[in-house]
Amino acid sequence: AKKLSAYLPVAKAHLDLGPTYLDMFVRRFLLESLSIGLENAIVTGDGNDKPIGMDRDLDGNVVQGVYPQKTAQAIEDLDLITLGGLMASLTNNGKRKVPSALFIVNPYDYYSKILPKIYYRTDDGRWVNNLPFPIEFVQSCEVARNHAVMGIAKKYFLGLGSQNKIDKSEEYHFLEDETVYLAKLYGTGMPLDNTSFIYLDITQVAVPEV
Repeated sequence: AKKLSAYLPVAKAHLDLGPTYLDMFVRRFLLESLSIGLENAIVTGDGNDKPIGMDRDLDGNVVQGVYPQKTAQAIEDLDLITLGGLMASLTNNGKRKVPSALFIVNPYDYYSKILPKIYYRTDDGRWVNNLPFPIEFVQSCEVARNHAVMGIAKKYFLGLGSQNKIDKSEEYHFLEDETVYLAKLYGTGMPLDNTSFIYLDITQVAVPEV
């Protein structure tokens, strides 16, 4: 299992704001930090003292524990033929059913490239999703711009363990008159096979002209 830690030095002057405020601030900050680190590991972790991400090549040449990133497959559209081909590749040559898929993309690309492709406006003014497949689009800042990860959510194994405990120490930053709070969790994760996730280059997915 791998360990993910988040720590926060807090000036003791914050105690003047009250213990309720301090507790809320510390917990929110540490939990958000842990979630960002965990998201990065799930999407693009290289396997070196961290989980193996969805965009990693399980069959690639592993150097000092680092799994290489998959070669990005370039697509130019989100039409029926393109998405059908991607869904077909997730079936592992027809050996499994794929009723739905995840499409994880950077927020900038979601709004600038994806959203204009998957919605159209009807004659009566309604905006309608025109996707031919049940695909769930997920925004993640951990995906590089102009790239995306498409795959089967249940084919990613993630095991987590935590004591749900926040430790503190007043010795570590004694001279700075700070108390350091630490939250940590243990876990591991990896794709269950090398065909369940596709790394995509969406640079050429153009926004349709109106």
